[in-house]
Amino acid sequence: MRCFFIGQVSGYHSYHVVSKGLIRGLLAGGVDVVCYDASWNGSEDHTDPFLLSFSKDRLTWVGKNTYDKAVSGQQVDQDLGSVVLALNPTVETLKLRKYGFVMAGFHVGDVDKVPYNWKKVMNEEDAVIVPSRWMQSVVENSGVTTPIVVANHGVNPVFEPDTTVEFNDSPSAPFIMLHPCSSVFYPERKGTPQLLEAFTRLVDEKENVLLRLMIGVKTKPIKKLLKTLPDHVMGRIQVLMQGGGHDAQAMASAYHRVHLLVAPSRAEGFGITPIESRACGTPVVQTFCTGHADHAPDEMDMMLLARALGIIVVPHGPLAPAWGGGFGKAPTVEAEWIYRAIQTAMRQHSTLKRAAMLNASKVRKEWSWEARTEPLVAWIKATEAFAA
Repeated sequence: MRCFFIGQVSGYHSYHVVSKGLIRGLLAGGVDVVCYDASWNGSEDHTDPFLLSFSKDRLTWVGKNTYDKAVSGQQVDQDLGSVVLALNPTVETLKLRKYGFVMAGFHVGDVDKVPYNWKKVMNEEDAVIVPSRWMQSVVENSGVTTPIVVANHGVNPVFEPDTTVEFNDSPSAPFIMLHPCSSVFYPERKGTPQLLEAFTRLVDEKENVLLRLMIGVKTKPIKKLLKTLPDHVMGRIQVLMQGGGHDAQAMASAYHRVHLLVAPSRAEGFGITPIESRACGTPVVQTFCTGHADHAPDEMDMMLLARALGIIVVPHGPLAPAWGGGFGKAPTVEAEWIYRAIQTAMRQHSTLKRAAMLNASKVRKEWSWEARTEPLVAWIKATEAFAA
Protein backbone atom coordinates (compact mmCIF):
# COMPACT_ATOMS: atom_id res chain seq x y z
CA MET A 1 0.00 0.00 0.00
CA ARG A 2 1.55 3.26 -1.15
CA CYS A 3 0.76 6.99 -1.01
CA PHE A 4 2.23 9.83 -3.05
CA PHE A 5 2.76 12.65 -0.54
CA ILE A 6 3.23 16.23 -1.74
CA GLY A 7 4.26 18.56 1.07
CA GLN A 8 6.89 20.85 2.56
CA VAL A 9 9.26 18.72 4.62
CA SER A 10 12.33 20.98 4.64
CA GLY A 11 12.77 24.26 6.46
CA TYR A 12 11.24 25.71 9.62
CA HIS A 13 7.72 26.70 8.66
CA SER A 14 4.80 25.07 10.47
CA TYR A 15 4.05 23.09 7.30
CA HIS A 16 7.28 21.14 7.71
CA VAL A 17 6.09 19.97 11.14
CA VAL A 18 2.78 18.85 9.66
CA SER A 19 4.45 17.20 6.66
CA LYS A 20 6.84 15.14 8.78
CA GLY A 21 4.07 14.24 11.20
CA LEU A 22 1.73 13.03 8.48
CA ILE A 23 4.50 10.97 6.88
CA ARG A 24 5.33 9.37 10.24
CA GLY A 25 1.67 8.58 10.87
CA LEU A 26 1.23 7.02 7.43
CA LEU A 27 4.33 4.86 7.80
CA ALA A 28 3.31 3.74 11.29
CA GLY A 29 -0.10 2.81 9.92
CA GLY A 30 1.38 0.53 7.27
CA VAL A 31 1.23 2.93 4.30
CA ASP A 32 4.47 3.31 2.32
CA VAL A 33 5.22 6.87 1.22
CA VAL A 34 6.75 8.37 -1.90
CA CYS A 35 7.42 12.00 -1.03
CA TYR A 36 7.89 15.09 -3.15
CA ASP A 37 9.30 17.81 -0.88
CA ALA A 38 8.17 21.04 -2.52
CA SER A 39 10.32 23.14 -0.17
CA TRP A 40 13.56 21.21 -0.69
CA ASN A 41 16.50 23.53 -1.38
CA GLY A 42 18.69 20.88 -2.99
CA SER A 43 21.00 20.36 0.00
CA GLU A 44 18.98 18.86 2.88
CA ASP A 45 19.50 15.10 3.07
CA HIS A 46 16.16 14.20 4.66
CA THR A 47 17.77 12.30 7.54
CA ASP A 48 15.50 13.64 10.27
CA PRO A 49 15.55 11.31 13.32
CA PHE A 50 11.77 11.72 13.48
CA LEU A 51 11.50 9.65 10.29
CA LEU A 52 14.64 7.48 10.40
CA SER A 53 13.02 4.81 12.59
CA PHE A 54 11.34 3.51 9.42
CA SER A 55 13.19 1.52 6.78
CA LYS A 56 14.41 3.42 3.74
CA ASP A 57 12.50 1.20 1.34
CA ARG A 58 9.22 2.38 2.89
CA LEU A 59 9.96 6.10 2.50
CA THR A 60 11.40 7.23 -0.82
CA TRP A 61 11.99 10.73 -2.14
CA VAL A 62 11.39 12.09 -5.63
CA GLY A 63 12.32 15.43 -7.11
CA LYS A 64 10.52 18.12 -9.05
CA ASN A 65 11.19 16.37 -12.33
CA THR A 66 9.13 13.36 -11.23
CA TYR A 67 6.37 15.61 -9.89
CA ASP A 68 6.24 17.60 -13.15
CA LYS A 69 5.98 14.42 -15.18
CA ALA A 70 3.23 13.05 -12.95
CA VAL A 71 1.02 16.17 -13.16
CA SER A 72 1.44 16.21 -16.92
CA GLY A 73 0.49 12.56 -17.32
CA GLN A 74 3.93 11.32 -18.35
CA GLN A 75 5.39 7.98 -17.34
CA VAL A 76 7.57 8.05 -14.21
CA ASP A 77 10.12 5.51 -13.00
CA GLN A 78 8.74 5.12 -9.47
CA ASP A 79 5.53 3.44 -8.36
CA LEU A 80 3.63 6.37 -6.84
CA GLY A 81 0.66 4.32 -5.71
CA SER A 82 -2.93 5.32 -6.40
CA VAL A 83 -3.60 7.85 -3.61
CA VAL A 84 -2.20 11.38 -3.46
CA LEU A 85 -2.07 13.33 -0.19
CA ALA A 86 -1.15 16.97 -0.84
CA LEU A 87 -0.65 19.83 1.60
CA ASN A 88 -2.67 22.82 0.37
CA PRO A 89 -3.12 21.38 -3.13
CA THR A 90 -3.19 23.67 -6.12
CA VAL A 91 -5.05 23.52 -9.40
CA GLU A 92 -1.88 22.02 -10.87
CA THR A 93 -1.81 19.26 -8.25
CA LEU A 94 -5.44 18.44 -8.99
CA LYS A 95 -4.40 17.45 -12.52
CA LEU A 96 -3.27 14.14 -11.02
CA ARG A 97 -6.93 13.11 -10.77
CA LYS A 98 -7.13 13.12 -14.56
CA TYR A 99 -4.47 10.42 -14.64
CA GLY A 100 -6.20 7.98 -12.28
CA PHE A 101 -5.01 9.16 -8.86
CA VAL A 102 -7.37 9.56 -5.90
CA MET A 103 -6.76 13.01 -4.41
CA ALA A 104 -6.86 14.02 -0.73
CA GLY A 105 -5.96 17.58 0.18
CA PHE A 106 -4.80 18.66 3.65
CA HIS A 107 -6.08 22.16 4.43
CA VAL A 108 -5.44 24.40 7.44
CA GLY A 109 -7.54 27.53 8.01
CA ASP A 110 -8.13 29.71 11.06
CA VAL A 111 -11.27 31.83 10.49
CA ASP A 112 -14.96 31.05 10.17
CA LYS A 113 -15.13 30.84 6.37
CA VAL A 114 -13.33 29.07 3.56
CA PRO A 115 -12.01 31.38 0.82
CA TYR A 116 -13.65 30.88 -2.57
CA ASN A 117 -10.48 29.57 -4.23
CA TRP A 118 -10.09 26.97 -1.45
CA LYS A 119 -13.73 25.92 -1.81
CA LYS A 120 -13.28 25.38 -5.53
CA VAL A 121 -10.25 23.12 -4.97
CA MET A 122 -11.90 21.23 -2.10
CA ASN A 123 -14.96 20.41 -4.18
CA GLU A 124 -12.73 18.84 -6.83
CA GLU A 125 -10.90 16.59 -4.34
CA ASP A 126 -11.93 13.07 -3.33
CA ALA A 127 -11.41 13.87 0.35
CA VAL A 128 -10.69 17.01 2.37
CA ILE A 129 -8.34 16.42 5.31
CA VAL A 130 -8.51 18.99 8.14
CA PRO A 131 -6.67 19.22 11.48
CA SER A 132 -9.65 19.87 13.79
CA ARG A 133 -13.35 19.25 14.28
CA TRP A 134 -13.81 23.00 14.38
CA MET A 135 -12.36 23.35 10.88
CA GLN A 136 -14.52 20.46 9.73
CA SER A 137 -17.58 22.49 10.70
CA VAL A 138 -16.19 25.57 8.93
CA VAL A 139 -15.66 23.60 5.71
CA GLU A 140 -19.09 22.00 5.91
CA ASN A 141 -20.79 25.36 6.53
CA SER A 142 -18.96 26.87 3.54
CA GLY A 143 -20.76 24.65 1.06
CA VAL A 144 -18.03 22.08 0.47
CA THR A 145 -19.62 18.73 -0.43
CA THR A 146 -16.49 16.55 -0.52
CA PRO A 147 -16.15 13.98 2.30
CA ILE A 148 -14.08 15.33 5.22
CA VAL A 149 -11.57 13.44 7.37
CA VAL A 150 -10.29 14.96 10.63
CA ALA A 151 -6.63 14.22 11.40
CA ASN A 152 -5.41 16.31 14.34
CA HIS A 153 -1.81 17.42 14.54
CA GLY A 154 0.34 15.27 16.83
CA VAL A 155 3.47 15.69 18.92
CA ASN A 156 7.04 14.73 18.16
CA PRO A 157 8.48 12.16 20.65
CA VAL A 158 11.12 14.69 21.77
CA PHE A 159 8.40 16.47 23.75
CA GLU A 160 8.64 14.79 27.13
CA PRO A 161 9.45 15.83 30.71
CA ASP A 162 13.12 16.40 31.48
CA THR A 163 13.86 16.26 35.19
CA THR A 164 17.57 16.90 34.60
CA VAL A 165 16.97 20.53 33.57
CA GLU A 166 18.30 22.97 36.17
CA PHE A 167 15.46 25.40 36.75
CA ASN A 168 15.28 27.99 39.53
CA ASP A 169 11.83 27.48 41.03
CA SER A 170 12.43 29.28 44.31
CA PRO A 171 9.88 31.86 45.60
CA SER A 172 12.34 34.70 44.88
CA ALA A 173 12.85 33.66 41.26
CA PRO A 174 10.75 35.28 38.51
CA PHE A 175 7.66 33.47 37.26
CA ILE A 176 8.60 32.72 33.65
CA MET A 177 6.06 32.45 30.83
CA LEU A 178 6.53 31.42 27.21
CA HIS A 179 4.40 32.72 24.33
CA PRO A 180 5.05 31.38 20.80
CA CYS A 181 4.24 34.30 18.51
CA SER A 182 2.66 34.07 15.11
CA SER A 183 4.90 33.38 12.15
CA VAL A 184 2.62 35.39 9.88
CA PHE A 185 1.82 39.07 9.56
CA TYR A 186 -0.92 39.40 12.17
CA PRO A 187 -0.03 38.76 15.84
CA GLU A 188 -3.74 39.17 16.64
CA ARG A 189 -4.21 35.54 15.57
CA LYS A 190 -2.29 34.42 18.64
CA GLY A 191 -3.80 36.96 21.04
CA THR A 192 -0.38 38.59 21.37
CA PRO A 193 -1.55 42.24 21.73
CA GLN A 194 -3.97 41.26 24.49
CA LEU A 195 -1.30 39.17 26.22
CA LEU A 196 1.15 42.08 26.19
CA GLU A 197 -1.53 44.32 27.70
CA ALA A 198 -2.15 41.76 30.45
CA PHE A 199 1.59 41.34 31.02
CA THR A 200 2.06 45.11 31.30
CA ARG A 201 -0.54 45.14 34.07
CA LEU A 202 1.30 42.35 35.91
CA VAL A 203 4.59 44.28 35.70
CA ASP A 204 2.92 47.52 36.84
CA GLU A 205 1.54 45.65 39.84
CA LYS A 206 5.12 44.67 40.77
CA GLU A 207 4.64 41.01 40.02
CA ASN A 208 7.98 39.20 39.61
CA VAL A 209 7.28 37.97 36.10
CA LEU A 210 9.25 37.36 32.92
CA LEU A 211 7.80 36.79 29.45
CA ARG A 212 9.68 34.95 26.71
CA LEU A 213 8.39 35.56 23.21
CA MET A 214 9.24 32.87 20.68
CA ILE A 215 9.31 34.72 17.36
CA GLY A 216 9.00 32.91 14.05
CA VAL A 217 9.90 33.73 10.46
CA LYS A 218 8.00 37.03 10.19
CA THR A 219 9.53 39.33 12.83
CA LYS A 220 8.45 42.84 11.79
CA PRO A 221 4.85 42.73 13.11
CA ILE A 222 5.96 41.57 16.55
CA LYS A 223 8.84 44.05 16.74
CA LYS A 224 6.46 46.85 15.77
CA LEU A 225 4.14 45.80 18.58
CA LEU A 226 6.97 45.68 21.12
CA LYS A 227 7.99 49.26 20.30
CA THR A 228 4.72 50.44 21.82
CA LEU A 229 5.63 49.06 25.26
CA PRO A 230 7.27 51.17 27.99
CA ASP A 231 10.89 50.46 28.86
CA HIS A 232 10.15 48.96 32.27
CA VAL A 233 7.90 46.37 30.62
CA MET A 234 10.38 45.59 27.82
CA GLY A 235 12.95 44.97 30.56
CA ARG A 236 10.84 41.98 31.60
CA ILE A 237 10.54 40.52 28.08
CA GLN A 238 13.01 38.21 26.37
CA VAL A 239 12.73 37.74 22.60
CA LEU A 240 13.82 34.32 21.46
CA MET A 241 14.51 33.78 17.79
CA GLN A 242 13.72 30.28 16.58
CA GLY A 243 14.00 29.59 12.86
CA GLY A 244 10.27 29.50 12.30
CA GLY A 245 9.71 28.46 15.89
CA HIS A 246 9.47 24.79 14.95
CA ASP A 247 12.85 23.25 15.78
CA ALA A 248 11.51 20.43 17.95
CA GLN A 249 14.54 20.06 20.22
CA ALA A 250 14.77 23.81 20.79
CA MET A 251 11.04 24.06 21.49
CA ALA A 252 11.18 21.19 23.99
CA SER A 253 14.07 22.91 25.77
CA ALA A 254 12.06 26.14 25.89
CA TYR A 255 9.05 24.38 27.46
CA HIS A 256 11.26 22.78 30.13
CA ARG A 257 12.64 26.14 31.24
CA VAL A 258 9.43 28.04 31.96
CA HIS A 259 6.66 27.85 34.53
CA LEU A 260 3.87 28.33 32.03
CA LEU A 261 2.99 28.38 28.34
CA VAL A 262 0.52 31.14 27.44
CA ALA A 263 -1.49 30.54 24.25
CA PRO A 264 -4.57 32.82 24.24
CA SER A 265 -5.16 32.38 20.51
CA ARG A 266 -8.15 33.83 18.68
CA ALA A 267 -7.59 31.75 15.55
CA GLU A 268 -5.92 28.38 15.07
CA GLY A 269 -6.34 25.65 12.51
CA PHE A 270 -5.36 23.35 15.36
CA GLY A 271 -2.58 24.95 17.42
CA ILE A 272 -0.09 22.33 18.58
CA THR A 273 2.04 24.26 21.10
CA PRO A 274 -0.26 23.71 24.13
CA ILE A 275 -0.20 19.96 23.48
CA GLU A 276 3.60 20.00 23.12
CA SER A 277 3.93 21.93 26.38
CA ARG A 278 1.70 19.48 28.26
CA ALA A 279 3.67 16.57 26.82
CA CYS A 280 6.73 18.17 28.45
CA GLY A 281 4.89 18.49 31.78
CA THR A 282 4.59 22.29 31.60
CA PRO A 283 1.20 23.84 32.52
CA VAL A 284 -0.74 25.90 30.00
CA VAL A 285 -2.97 28.96 29.87
CA GLN A 286 -4.97 28.76 26.65
CA THR A 287 -8.23 29.40 24.86
CA PHE A 288 -10.55 26.59 23.80
CA CYS A 289 -11.83 28.30 20.63
CA THR A 290 -11.32 27.59 16.90
CA GLY A 291 -8.76 24.79 16.50
CA HIS A 292 -7.94 24.85 20.22
CA ALA A 293 -11.45 23.51 20.86
CA ASP A 294 -10.16 20.04 20.01
CA HIS A 295 -7.81 20.30 23.03
CA ALA A 296 -10.74 20.58 25.43
CA PRO A 297 -11.91 17.67 27.58
CA ASP A 298 -15.24 16.23 26.45
CA GLU A 299 -16.74 16.00 29.94
CA MET A 300 -19.46 18.35 31.17
CA ASP A 301 -17.39 20.29 33.72
CA MET A 302 -14.75 21.22 31.17
CA MET A 303 -13.15 24.11 33.08
CA LEU A 304 -12.66 22.08 36.26
CA LEU A 305 -11.34 19.02 34.44
CA ALA A 306 -8.98 21.16 32.36
CA ARG A 307 -7.39 22.39 35.59
CA ALA A 308 -6.82 18.78 36.63
CA LEU A 309 -4.86 18.35 33.38
CA GLY A 310 -2.62 21.37 34.05
CA ILE A 311 -4.65 23.87 31.99
CA ILE A 312 -6.17 27.22 32.92
CA VAL A 313 -8.75 28.25 30.32
CA VAL A 314 -8.96 31.77 28.89
CA PRO A 315 -12.60 32.55 27.97
CA HIS A 316 -13.42 33.80 24.49
CA GLY A 317 -16.12 36.12 23.24
CA PRO A 318 -18.29 36.36 20.12
CA LEU A 319 -16.99 36.45 16.57
CA ALA A 320 -15.46 39.70 15.36
CA PRO A 321 -13.92 40.76 12.02
CA ALA A 322 -10.48 39.41 11.32
CA TRP A 323 -7.32 41.49 11.66
CA GLY A 324 -6.06 43.90 9.05
CA GLY A 325 -9.41 43.97 7.24
CA GLY A 326 -8.85 40.36 6.28
CA PHE A 327 -11.25 37.63 5.30
CA GLY A 328 -13.64 36.04 7.81
CA LYS A 329 -14.17 36.36 11.56
CA ALA A 330 -12.65 34.94 14.73
CA PRO A 331 -13.64 34.97 18.42
CA THR A 332 -12.61 37.88 20.62
CA VAL A 333 -10.18 37.55 23.52
CA GLU A 334 -9.82 40.26 26.16
CA ALA A 335 -6.65 41.25 28.03
CA GLU A 336 -8.58 41.13 31.31
CA TRP A 337 -9.43 37.46 30.76
CA ILE A 338 -5.79 36.61 30.04
CA TYR A 339 -4.67 38.56 33.11
CA ARG A 340 -7.04 36.66 35.38
CA ALA A 341 -6.01 33.30 33.91
CA ILE A 342 -2.31 34.04 34.46
CA GLN A 343 -3.01 35.19 38.01
CA THR A 344 -4.82 31.93 38.70
CA ALA A 345 -1.97 29.93 37.18
CA MET A 346 0.57 31.77 39.33
CA ARG A 347 -1.38 31.15 42.54
CA GLN A 348 -1.99 27.48 41.76
CA HIS A 349 1.23 26.70 39.94
CA SER A 350 2.46 23.87 42.16
CA THR A 351 -0.88 22.05 41.74
CA LEU A 352 -0.94 22.69 37.99
CA LYS A 353 2.65 21.57 37.55
CA ARG A 354 1.99 18.34 39.42
CA ALA A 355 -1.09 17.68 37.28
CA ALA A 356 0.80 18.42 34.05
CA MET A 357 3.64 16.07 35.00
CA LEU A 358 1.22 13.29 35.94
CA ASN A 359 -0.61 13.64 32.61
CA ALA A 360 2.44 14.07 30.36
CA SER A 361 2.81 10.41 29.37
CA LYS A 362 -0.91 10.15 28.58
CA VAL A 363 -0.69 13.28 26.41
CA ARG A 364 2.30 11.85 24.54
CA LYS A 365 0.41 8.64 23.82
CA GLU A 366 -3.00 10.09 22.95
CA TRP A 367 -1.58 12.96 20.87
CA SER A 368 1.14 11.10 18.99
CA TRP A 369 1.14 11.48 15.22
CA GLU A 370 0.60 7.73 15.00
CA ALA A 371 -2.65 8.00 16.98
CA ARG A 372 -3.90 11.20 15.38
CA THR A 373 -3.47 10.05 11.78
CA GLU A 374 -5.42 6.81 12.28
CA PRO A 375 -8.57 8.22 10.57
CA LEU A 376 -6.49 9.29 7.57
CA VAL A 377 -4.76 5.90 7.35
CA ALA A 378 -8.15 4.17 7.53
CA TRP A 379 -9.45 6.33 4.66
CA ILE A 380 -6.39 5.58 2.49
CA LYS A 381 -6.63 1.84 3.14
CA ALA A 382 -10.36 1.84 2.33
CA THR A 383 -9.69 3.83 -0.85
CA GLU A 384 -6.88 1.47 -1.91
CA ALA A 385 -9.05 -1.55 -1.25
CA PHE A 386 -11.88 -0.07 -3.33
CA ALA A 387 -9.45 0.76 -6.16
CA ALA A 388 -8.14 -2.80 -6.11
